Order: sequence, then C-alpha cells, then structure tokens
Amino acid sequence: MLEPLSLAAGLSWGSGLRLYLTVLMAGVLQRLGLIHLPDTLAVLASPWVIGIAAALTVLEFLADKIPAFDSLWDAVHTFIRIPAGAVLAAGALGHADPALLTVAALAGGTLAGTAHLAKAGTRALINLSPEPVSNVVTSSAEDGMTFVGVLLALFVPLLFLVLLTAFIACSAWALPTSRSAPTRGVPVPRRRKVRNTRRIQAARWAANTPGSTKPRTDGMATPGPRRRCGRRHPRAPLPQQGADRHRPWRSSRTHRARLKRESRARILMPAARCTPRKHPMAAPLRQTPSVHWGRAS
Repeated sequence: MLEPLSLAAGLSWGSGLRLYLTVLMAGVLQRLGLIHLPDTLAVLASPWVIGIAAALTVLEFLADKIPAFDSLWDAVHTFIRIPAGAVLAAGALGHADPALLTVAALAGGTLAGTAHLAKAGTRALINLSPEPVSNVVTSSAEDGMTFVGVLLALFVPLLFLVLLTAFIACSAWALPTSRSAPTRGVPVPRRRKVRNTRRIQAARWAANTPGSTKPRTDGMATPGPRRRCGRRHPRAPLPQQGADRHRPWRSSRTHRARLKRESRARILMPAARCTPRKHPMAAPLRQTPSVHWGRAS
C-alpha cells in the first residue's frame, strides 16, 4: 500500500510543478521497463503521449525562464495542472473502490493545487526584481526538484513521503508570507509629530488677550490698555475694521456679531480673577484680638 500511495502523491505533486515533465518521466520509465504502472496509467507509455509530453516539456522549460511570461503560463495552467493531478492520483490506485478513488482524486487535486500555488506565488515575487538571473536560477531549481522528487516517489517511497510532508508544512507557512511580502518594500507613511498644543494655545491666548503687548494672531488690531478688573478703558481704540473693507465675507452681520461676542468674552474673562470668591465650605477667618490702651478688645 505504501508504493501506490507514494506513486499517487508523487504524480500529483509533480503535476503541480511540472506536469509535462512528470508525465514524460513516468511514460519513459514505463516504456523502458524500469517501473510498473497500473493498468489505468498504462497509456502514459504510448509513443504519442511520450512525444507530445516531450515537446510540451521543452516548451515549458523555455517559457518558464522568461520573466512575466512565466506568471502568465502559470495562470493558464492553473486550470490544467490541478485536474491532471487529480486524474493521475486516482489512476495510480488502479481498480480500487470508487469511494477510495474519489478520495484519492480529491487529495491529489489538493496536493497539486498546493504545489502550483506555492510555485506561482514564489515566481510572482521573484518577478518583482529587475534582474532576470534569479528567475532563471529558480526555474532551474524547480526543474531539478521535480526530476528528483518523481524519481524518489517511484523508487524510494518512504523517503519521498517524509520529504513531501516537510514540503507541505513549508508551503503552509510560506503562503501567508508571500501574500504580505509585496507590501514590505512600500514605505509606510510616518505619523506626524504631535506638537505641544497646550503651549501653542497658551501663546495664542496671550497674544489675543486684551492689553497684551504681543501682536494678535487673528487678524485684528491689538486693543488698548484695560483696567485691573478687565473692563476696557473708555478711550481705548476699538478693533480696526478698515482691513475688512476688502473682505466682503467678513462684513456680514453674523460675522460682526461673532466678533463682538468674542471681544466681550476676551475683555470680561479676566475679571473673574479680580474678585476672588470664597468657597462656601471654607473655614472662617480667625480674627486676632487687638490691644487698645492696655486691654484686649
């Protein structure tokens, strides 16, 4: 049972990477008598199948070395490699129970799809690099890996199954990283530095407070002096309105009313500091007795 399982897994895995090379190797080895395939896969040893598979293998070998075209090739073969892997996996079990053949087809299609997605995702990332050397090296490595993997599946089944388990684990770990890898080179916009807003607001308030010697920051003239309790001096000049003659949007009645309310708020706000209010829960002041003509009063 180990050899049919290894054969089904090897053919479906190889079809996900190099479908035509896998079919060519299985057909040639069956033709030479080095292996014995089930009757359901005996058609792979046909001279027509071997010839067409050899021609397509050469075409795939050349197409996979061209940047950007290899991704197009993989996109087209998404609809070819996965069904072929399911068919080869089901045929590797021969004339078994139909339920077992169905499970084998589903597992073979899944394995072929995993290998294909891992290959296509890796090549899509490699195509982002401008130099074509990495593309050629990766494609040659995939050819060698497929060749060695199919040989191990046919002649050393146990070792191939162990290596296949490691490949599936690495693919499951690398696929989420491959989806997020293109964003690694994109510069992340940094957050602006938060200024000391309290200091800025305090400076603006000091500049806009009536009686301040600093220039105003709201476009109005610096008001004149004020008394201790915050009331404006009767002879202090009012805010200049001449600058608003060329600004019709500031001459509206609503804007003038808002300016008037703001001016009153700025003038009367410091008045609260002039008359300190006693807290209702505060302790009463203690009166010290005064001495007058030698006696306390």
